[in-house]
Amino acid sequence: MKTKPHALFCATAALISAPAAAAPLNPWQAPMGRNQVSLSPMVVSDGAAAEGAFSASVGAGGGFDLNLTAASPIAAGAPGAELELMPRWFPVDAVGLAVRTGAGATGGLSYVVPELHAVLDRDLFDLTLNAGADVGAAGSAPGFVGILAPEVWVTSRISAFVELDGAVSAGVASGDLLPGLSANIDPDGVHGVCAAIGLPLGPDAGPAYGAFWYALTFDAPQRGPRAIARASRGGVPVAMAPRAPMTGAVAP
Repeated sequence: MKTKPHALFCATAALISAPAAAAPLNPWQAPMGRNQVSLSPMVVSDGAAAEGAFSASVGAGGGFDLNLTAASPIAAGAPGAELELMPRWFPVDAVGLAVRTGAGATGGLSYVVPELHAVLDRDLFDLTLNAGADVGAAGSAPGFVGILAPEVWVTSRISAFVELDGAVSAGVASGDLLPGLSANIDPDGVHGVCAAIGLPLGPDAGPAYGAFWYALTFDAPQRGPRAIARASRGGVPVAMAPRAPMTGAVAP
């Protein structure tokens, strides 16, 4: 089964180098199925500093899913984790609406970003397009963010992708170019890994950074009549695309 492990990649790319309005967006795929859960640890480093993040996503059915990410520097005496919450709703399979909200380690709202998520899914080629507007919460300058992410499947389990993340805030454009490789460890896509290199763009571009992430995606246990009916049909849960959260859930 073809899945999308790289959808977790940008989760913490902005923790090192980008402000809220310029934070890369996650290349989210189609909505998660009912009772589907994804758990995803990630590490991002530019050689001088490192950030860690843990994301959890759950499908509620009806085109709804909910995504929560906590991220923090990996260092002694680091401040508490920063949080991002992102509910999404897909009225149709290929197009959805989302709202990202972030809270800083010291409390208070860091940003609010309404987004449009869209994906074109073909056998050997996928194209993800996200676009959003930072409404200027917490005194930040309003701005626009977007991502374009083409992906080519080399085999049924391995893909190569390039993400272009862009942002415009206070009249200044910035972004990241993110080439990488992703792989599904097992045929059903329950376990996925990804590695990529981030190349910041723009007048205040920081150093290049690397990222590695792992995703575990599974169907949550079901109880009661629905679970019994499923077992009677011989149904076996099949994981969908590992994906994870947060695109720049951190942003000073």
